[in-house]
Amino acid sequence: MSRLSYVVRLPSGVYYFRRAIPPALRSFMPDPWRGKTAWKESLRTSDYPAAKKAHARVWQRCSADFDTAERAKRGEPVRPSEAPPSLPPDADIQDAVLAELLTADEAERAVGDARRQLQDTAERAQWPDLVSLPRRGMAEDHYHVYGIELEEELRLYRVALSRADPRPVDAECRAFLREHRILIGSTSDTYHEAGMLILKATVRAFDDAGAQAGEVVDTPAPPAAGTAAKLTVNAKAREERQPFTSADLAAIFGTGVYRNGDRPAGGEAAYWLPVLALLTEARQGELAQLQVGHAVRDPESGVWHLHIGTSGAGVAAMAGRRGGWRGTPERSVG
Repeated sequence: MSRLSYVVRLPSGVYYFRRAIPPALRSFMPDPWRGKTAWKESLRTSDYPAAKKAHARVWQRCSADFDTAERAKRGEPVRPSEAPPSLPPDADIQDAVLAELLTADEAERAVGDARRQLQDTAERAQWPDLVSLPRRGMAEDHYHVYGIELEEELRLYRVALSRADPRPVDAECRAFLREHRILIGSTSDTYHEAGMLILKATVRAFDDAGAQAGEVVDTPAPPAAGTAAKLTVNAKAREERQPFTSADLAAIFGTGVYRNGDRPAGGEAAYWLPVLALLTEARQGELAQLQVGHAVRDPESGVWHLHIGTSGAGVAAMAGRRGGWRGTPERSVG
């Protein structure tokens, strides 16, 4: 096993990066290392393979700071550090993803049946042949359909993992990077690394959760506050969306698309996307992925709704919601 440069192992077993700063460079080091005797940072793991990956990231940042100090000492212009931003420890990212997915799964099984929100008890009483819904938990048909959807999603994620292709979790990866203010391009190695970590944790959550088979699964505690990102489901829920003003609506529906029947390069989407967004309150990114087959009619209630999930729109539709589908009722236009 090759030795990692400037790395020591503490009595606790955790690996630590420590590089001494020569006295001649200490006054030229960038903050927070100016005047310090050593550049140091915990690799936050006792696992050697994980420490090796973390070492590569920390070494780049450390080298960039030493290069900056050398240039400053020679009186040369100091350029911003070009070292790539670092990610939180792999284990923290995967634990955060796993915790959120299992929490969402538990919520779906407890109170996720959309029929409870679409119809109240009085409305369902008008159709005595409807399936009886438990106050909490899953009706048999809900359990059956949810299980099929989990299998479809797991199959898609497994194929992506075997191809080292994190695109199915691209929305979750972007949410993670925004949370950590990591500004990198989608073609960078760091972006791909974050996506693969999220994808691996997603496969693990779907594959090993076991709730569909009736197994008892403990949801791992997410990393301590401030050490890892909040990912996926809640990242979308925190989006702040401001309502349109009358002036906004007048500007949108006063364009040639609505007044003159104009159709730009996007064709009919230019007309229907704003209308559907206002009527359904769904995200426009979700609506843009829909196909005709996503408008379905509930066989029990006769209510038409948009089925936002995994069927029909491939990978892109996965971004709408983790752990199943989301039904958006359509409103009549009078």
